[in-house]
Amino acid sequence: MMKNLANMTLLIGFLISSSIVYADTHYPDDLQVNISNLGSENCSLTKQVLLEGALYQSQLPITLPANGEKYYFTLSGESTTSLELTYQCGDYKKITLHMTQYHKSKHIHTSIDAHASNVIDVFEKHKSQVTLHNYKGGYPESGHKYPGTLSWQLSN
Repeated sequence: MMKNLANMTLLIGFLISSSIVYADTHYPDDLQVNISNLGSENCSLTKQVLLEGALYQSQLPITLPANGEKYYFTLSGESTTSLELTYQCGDYKKITLHMTQYHKSKHIHTSIDAHASNVIDVFEKHKSQVTLHNYKGGYPESGHKYPGTLSWQLSN
């Protein structure tokens, strides 16, 4: 009985501490993200905080090798997706990437906010393209012309 209670406590603790939610379906305001490391040292994910939305049919990149390869994932949410990723590169270099996509009512596109913080000897460059919805009679149809995209390039 005590062993079952201990196992249940561990399971509940794990479920509460896990900050990533996986989605089986996606919404029109998906945000497709890619990250590459153009630096000289590999980067490892040390913290992930999913504030809104869910990860759709993809995994977060745990390691970003210093080879320039792009790693892709998709965030999905009804009107907002928001994620923070913290990477450590080598022994002392670190960066937190903040990304949010949100849809304003009666607008035909989404807005994307992307920035870095807690930066120590890592440089970032990013480029984004918002989602543009298909409209008919002044109302958004299901679907969109293209999803929002966000590309990050790290160097250290």
